[in-house]
Amino acid sequence: MKTEENNKTRLTALVATGVLGLFFLGSSAFLYVDNNDLKEENRIATEQVETLSSVKEQLQAELKEIDAELSKYKGKNEELDNLLKGAQRDLQERKKKINKLLKQNASLEKFKKEAKALRKLKETHLTKMKDMEQKLAMLSEENNDLKEDKERLQVELQTLSNNYMVLERKVEIASILKVDNVLAATEKKAKNGKYSKTNSPKKADRLTIDFELSENRVADKGEKTIYIRIIDPSGKVLQGGTFTNEDGNIEIPYSVQKVVNYDNDKIKSNAVYEVGNQDLKAGEYTLEFYCEGHFCGASKYKLK
Repeated sequence: MKTEENNKTRLTALVATGVLGLFFLGSSAFLYVDNNDLKEENRIATEQVETLSSVKEQLQAELKEIDAELSKYKGKNEELDNLLKGAQRDLQERKKKINKLLKQNASLEKFKKEAKALRKLKETHLTKMKDMEQKLAMLSEENNDLKEDKERLQVELQTLSNNYMVLERKVEIASILKVDNVLAATEKKAKNGKYSKTNSPKKADRLTIDFELSENRVADKGEKTIYIRIIDPSGKVLQGGTFTNEDGNIEIPYSVQKVVNYDNDKIKSNAVYEVGNQDLKAGEYTLEFYCEGHFCGASKYKLK
């Protein structure tokens, strides 16, 4: 009997001990799981804090980076400056919103959303700036090409103008009349009014000059005034009048003039210079012919 009771007592103790062991084992397992959950929550909370801090720092860094990149376009030209003003206005609005979130200690999701919006703003405005810069570069290149074309055309125009002037000058020179076959003689006047030749300067009353205008198909037809300069041995031009040179800026003295009707063919003409009260000198005289301000020819004549 005692042995049976002892066995029962021993069995009861073993059961109680097993139950308690199971209880403590279950409690330990529960505490272990609960502790692991707390650790996981702490880890997640720590990561969220670190991530939030990282996002805040990233936002601040991106604000500075965008501001720096936009500032590179400042002052390049008016079009880029206008785009830059719009970009800076948008950037200021973003700065205000981010500062407000920082003061409110907003959630990570809000900061992530703002970071995404900031990146989009950066991409949008920088793309606009780069596109405008490329367009302006193309316009500048086109402008340089146009400038080069203009300069080239100006050179060509100047060359054409010079060639035209040369050609015009050649035509002008070619149109100058030429005087040939000049024959001069001094004459004295008799009491009956008739003239006879004399080679004495003291007896000469007039100087007759016969000349010939050569054929010229380039010259204009019509009346031509031939100016004749009679230059005595001392270099003095016998008085008559003045005409202007081809440029019209110099007055040239002449002795006698003759108007002829020229039709491009060879034509003979003559002129008479009245000596009057002048005392002619013995020696060699020079006869110079001018038409329309151009020199046409010359000849010599001697008085003994």
